[in-house]
Amino acid sequence: TAKGGKKLVDEGGQPARAALLAKGDAKDAVGTDKEANRLISLGAERLETAAKKLREAAGMPDVEGIQGKEKFALLADSYEKRAAAYKQAGALLTGELEGPVFSEVETDALRVVLAQEGYDWAYKRGAA
Repeated sequence: TAKGGKKLVDEGGQPARAALLAKGDAKDAVGTDKEANRLISLGAERLETAAKKLREAAGMPDVEGIQGKEKFALLADSYEKRAAAYKQAGALLTGELEGPVFSEVETDALRVVLAQEGYDWAYKRGAA
């Protein structure tokens, strides 16, 4: 398939290069979107957990050596507000984006294009 990828690039010229780079960027964008959605959900969950624990600790007796306890309730308020904002953002971003489909030849061809343009495939893109 490596030969097939080079052949696709050589015979397809600039239109093939443009299409391959567009598909590569689209794949990256879809992956980033998926990770962003995961982090939004995780962030909301962690903020809610932290707020709950801060409120519980705020209601307990003071302990010598624990600093900043007087701010626990305010911190909990701010964490709950941020968690709510994350949830609103997450609600707007429902569903997954569809990514482009790559044949084995296209995957190899994209590697050829990226190598020709001086990109480090493993560092910048990962496998297609």
